[in-house]
Amino acid sequence: MKTLVVYYSRTHNTKKVAEEIKNQLDSDIEGIISKTKYDGKIGFVKGAKDARGEKEVEILTSNYDPSKYDLTIIGTPVWAGNISTPVLTYINNNKNKFNDVAFFITAKSDKAEDVLNKMNEHAGKNPVSTLMIKESEIDNIKPKVTEFISKIE
Repeated sequence: MKTLVVYYSRTHNTKKVAEEIKNQLDSDIEGIISKTKYDGKIGFVKGAKDARGEKEVEILTSNYDPSKYDLTIIGTPVWAGNISTPVLTYINNNKNKFNDVAFFITAKSDKAEDVLNKMNEHAGKNPVSTLMIKESEIDNIKPKVTEFISKIE
C-alpha cells in the first residue's frame, strides 16, 4: 500500500510521531509549512486564537499529491481543542483527493478526542485508524504507533 504521512508540528512532538509512522511503514512524509508563523509565546497565543475560529491560513504547496496514494495519514497538534490551522487548511484543500485516511493527534491531555472527529468531518471520510499521543507519552511512542499501524495493514 502506497502511503503518505502529512503533518504540522510547532514544537516537534507531532513531527516525532510522524517520523516514527514513516519509519514503520516506509512511507513518504511531508511537513506542512504555514506562511503564518506560530513561533514562540506570541505564536502560541495566535495559534490558539486562529484554531478556535477555525481560520484557514496560507500554506506552501505540497510536494506530494494525496490522490496518488492509497492512504494519507494526517497528523496535527491540538490547539485550543481544535485542529491546528495549517492542518485544517491542508485537509480542506485536499479532501477531494484522499483515498483512505488515518489520523493522529498530539495533545497535552487525553480530552482531545473531539479533534479526531473534526478531522473526520472536514476530510469527509472515516479514518481506517486513529491515534492520540499525550505530551507525557512522547518519549515512548513506538508501541502506540505499532498498534495504530496494525489497524491499517
